[in-house]
Amino acid sequence: MLCVTYLTMKYNDSTTVFNLSGFVTENCEHYWWRNVLFIHNLYNHKEMCLAWTWFVSLEMQFTITLTVLLVIYAKHPKYAKISLLLLMISSLVYQTIVGLQVNFQISLETTFTYFTQFYAHPLVRIFPYLFGALTCWLYLEYNAQLQSFKLLTNFYCQLIHLVFMICMRPAPLGRGYSVWVETFVFVLQRCLYTMSGCWSIIAAANNQLAWHGRFLSAKIFQKAIHVSYALSLLNSLVIICLFTAGSKLVFVEPIRMFVLYIGLIIILYILSFPLTVLFE
Repeated sequence: MLCVTYLTMKYNDSTTVFNLSGFVTENCEHYWWRNVLFIHNLYNHKEMCLAWTWFVSLEMQFTITLTVLLVIYAKHPKYAKISLLLLMISSLVYQTIVGLQVNFQISLETTFTYFTQFYAHPLVRIFPYLFGALTCWLYLEYNAQLQSFKLLTNFYCQLIHLVFMICMRPAPLGRGYSVWVETFVFVLQRCLYTMSGCWSIIAAANNQLAWHGRFLSAKIFQKAIHVSYALSLLNSLVIICLFTAGSKLVFVEPIRMFVLYIGLIIILYILSFPLTVLFE
């Protein structure tokens, strides 16, 4: 994937007047080894080779981390639980400290400005990953107890979904608060988002969600999710190839862009199916 993208961009640079991928290929020439070692998300995002693949390194790092925890759990369950708890606390502490250091204010622009610290860093992303693993463990070990407390009824699930939707908003409280408040709300928002999502998964596993939950759990979506990984990898490559393959201007018009969008989706799915089959 790395080689194909690099060669494609180099070719496009020599055939189009729009030099859109120059900085990408330049980064790959100097920092390609970070991608090979799955550590490029630990460096400044402006130096990343194929910056949109930052999550690939994260997933490899988290897979190794969780594998180590599982090995420890098999021999020393107590130590594994303590390690899991410490990692989750470290994630929250890291986000709080960095937020205070950069005078964080809740906004989408701030997240992009501090992409390396708040978006691609493993200590930021590991909390949802570990909480998801913890959710699976709770479901397997204590599912009967959870149902006996009636915490998976539709009322509670609707409440959880409400929290979930509120936490999806980038700035639910507005602006003008102190750095301490903004940072606290930011960290709390991510915690509630993670917890509500995991709780919804448990409710879905017990058939306790409302009609929209059952709709999203339909088999067609379960099948479609298999190609989502390939879609995320190919999306940027297809867009770059599409818009740098020629030297003609593409006028931004609603109908033209809508047709282009539909065509892009079709191309992505056509390319994603064989890639998914190849690796699964």
